[in-house]
Amino acid sequence: MTRPREPEDRAGPHAADVSDVLPHPLSPRERAAFTRTTSERALARYEARRAEITFTNAVLEGSTFTLPEVRTLLDGITPEGRRITEILEVSNLARTVNLLHDDVAAGAFALDIVHLQRYNAALMRGLLLEPGTVRGTGSVHGAPEGIAVNIMGRVFHGYNDTTTAPALAVAHERCSHIEDAVERALNYAALISYVQPFSDGNKRTARFMADGLLMSRGYDAVEIPAASRREYTRALADMFTRADTGPYVEFLAHQARQDSRPAGQSCHSNPMLFRRERLNTPRHSRPSTAPSPPSGRGS
Repeated sequence: MTRPREPEDRAGPHAADVSDVLPHPLSPRERAAFTRTTSERALARYEARRAEITFTNAVLEGSTFTLPEVRTLLDGITPEGRRITEILEVSNLARTVNLLHDDVAAGAFALDIVHLQRYNAALMRGLLLEPGTVRGTGSVHGAPEGIAVNIMGRVFHGYNDTTTAPALAVAHERCSHIEDAVERALNYAALISYVQPFSDGNKRTARFMADGLLMSRGYDAVEIPAASRREYTRALADMFTRADTGPYVEFLAHQARQDSRPAGQSCHSNPMLFRRERLNTPRHSRPSTAPSPPSGRGS
């Protein structure tokens, strides 16, 4: 008689103790992909690619917005046929790009929990009940088994309301001991993504924080091409299932972009590259519940 098969565990793995998830050192080749110039030059390049950065960040999270639609939204025109939540997600991304740029330019950026919450609040405004609130510290409570991350068909259970804040503190402490700014930035993006401190927007928030540190030290932000979404998802899946930041850190390092555009070229010298003017009410009429396009300044 054939013995019945045990049911498969489709729940996926649970988060390992973050104390056991070690930072990943960069190889000399990976580190060499990052060329240091000045913060001003890194910010100029970041500013010039505002639409592209907004677009790629949206696509990585599953948005079907096209680059022309993103540019249209940034020009103050609300695209036709898009759900309000889609428009809000992209608008929030654009505002956060502005916010990060302005913080770094003012010398106000810091790799701390305050700024982590600041950027998550900007990204998830109007999309979460408590944007920017670390799980377990607000009035909204999650499942006792922890946050569920569905990635490539498997569900990874992260930290719960009780364990999230301590895990976040450990991740910050771990990163504070990494001397090299590039290595610290990439490992920060990985460890914060692994901890999942917020109800949503964790990976986006972690990447903005990493970019803030890079640009404040004179390195270009890491821009992940939309065409690399599958590789991006695979690297994250490997990190979650193996409790190993290595796959994701290595993926981010490989995205280092050597921009051949003159470093001093800004939106003001070539308006076709970037439009940072303050945007007004969309010229296309939408229902009153639709979010307004992002202004030229972070909010």
